Amino acid sequence: VSIAVALLNMIDRYLVTGFYGQELFGVYNSNNSIASGIFTMISVGIMRGVYPAVLRGWREGGVNAAKPLLDQGVRLYLLIAAPAVAGLTAVSLPLSRFLFAEGYDAGASVIAYTALAMLFMGLTEYANKAYELEQSTIHVLQNSAAAAVVKVVCSLALLKLCGFTGGAMGSIIAFAFYFIITSVRVRRRFLFHVPASSLVRIVVCSLLCGAAAFACTLLPFGNLIRLALAVCAGGLTYAVTIVLSGEAKAEFAAILARLKRQL
Repeated sequence: VSIAVALLNMIDRYLVTGFYGQELFGVYNSNNSIASGIFTMISVGIMRGVYPAVLRGWREGGVNAAKPLLDQGVRLYLLIAAPAVAGLTAVSLPLSRFLFAEGYDAGASVIAYTALAMLFMGLTEYANKAYELEQSTIHVLQNSAAAAVVKVVCSLALLKLCGFTGGAMGSIIAFAFYFIITSVRVRRRFLFHVPASSLVRIVVCSLLCGAAAFACTLLPFGNLIRLALAVCAGGLTYAVTIVLSGEAKAEFAAILARLKRQL
């Protein structure tokens, strides 16, 4: 499993080096590391809060107790990860220009591609929980190995067609495939469920977040000012819209209650 997952996560970097050399690999890897690092923090942070509760529910009541907790965990993940994808996509160019040397912004689109790929990877981790709880992890090996093969094939093709950013495009296809094949196969056990209404509200609010952030990147100011305005505008837009939509009503009430107790 470790070898298959490592190939799935890392093979695009080796392929970029093989096709385009160390110089463009540096551009690719630097931009790639932004999204992958942020999403690793998001996934690990949420999973550490969710999985112990899911495991406790599994021990105490099996599927009937664990699945609602897993559903809530996935919804929480989407509440944070979906606007992160939209926001990173919107500010990818000014962010790359701010963080890296001149010329590295040629790989700014890698930030957006990697963010979307990591979103699928996080969802797959939640889908795999049924296998882990039932101790049937051979299926994780099979699915991740198949996805690694897809990633190699797609990355090879897209690196030739689209340049060095094709490696990140291949990641999107591979991780989406990994999520789909895992979801299809794990349904015989159990799979998380997010209500369609919640999913629509989260996606729409995330798109509004990205639109507001992107609009700020077009303002006639310096790069750093545009980036700061974009982050603030995107975050504020998402916070307001997700609360007004009613999707984050419970979370907002919990935050207010916590603040009142501290005050």
